Amino acid sequence: MTRPDRHRRLPLSLVARLVVVTALLVVVLGPVSNFSAYALDGKKKQKKGGAAAAAAKEEPARKTAQQKALKAIGKEFASKDVDKLLARVPKKGKIVLALGRHDDRFRLSHARAHLDEWFESRTITEVKLKPSKDAKALLGTFTLKFRPRKKPKGVVRDLEIRIKPKDKGEGFILTSIKVLSQ
Repeated sequence: MTRPDRHRRLPLSLVARLVVVTALLVVVLGPVSNFSAYALDGKKKQKKGGAAAAAAKEEPARKTAQQKALKAIGKEFASKDVDKLLARVPKKGKIVLALGRHDDRFRLSHARAHLDEWFESRTITEVKLKPSKDAKALLGTFTLKFRPRKKPKGVVRDLEIRIKPKDKGEGFILTSIKVLSQ
């Protein structure tokens, strides 16, 4: 007893014709019907020109509140403004300092002493925020360039600053300052 063949195969000549016709349709009708604007996976390709591209170029990238806070903290660090830095920490809170010698969580008075000591022994030449993929990140990595006192050569390190949102209202709390060795 033979089983009927449910799946009949198309003759090779018919398959070849279908491939040729499909290729001709793509080539001939593609530019006319805007078919070429679609990729094979069905997603629309981005056009290089047009009103949307012009609007994107004209509108500057908006900075998030996190980026603004991190940049402000970087400027305060560059200007060695310990008072402004520690004003971002709650009065009864602690801050993580990793500056190379005594890395720990400190209350404000001890943190002030450690930051003062660190700033006194260095001349800061640049603090620049590195670009981040996540605009809402609560961690900022900076390029820190400084020159230790009595040494002719400058040093380049990464400065990592971590913040967290305040419980009430807008703003951020400074939670850690770390100078990372490379």
